[in-house]
Amino acid sequence: MIGPKVICFGLFCVLFAYQFYTPLPGNIEERWKVMALIAFAKTCTIVNKLTA
Repeated sequence: MIGPKVICFGLFCVLFAYQFYTPLPGNIEERWKVMALIAFAKTCTIVNKLTA
């Protein structure tokens, strides 16, 4: 039987991936760098909203 911790962890992973996924055009050479910068900016925005 699946425990509540596993369900919460799975839900957290899905919400985390949904929050940080950004569709990018196909002509970008180093997609991981752009996605990392966008994820960092989104994280800073979220932390700023939580602490303000």
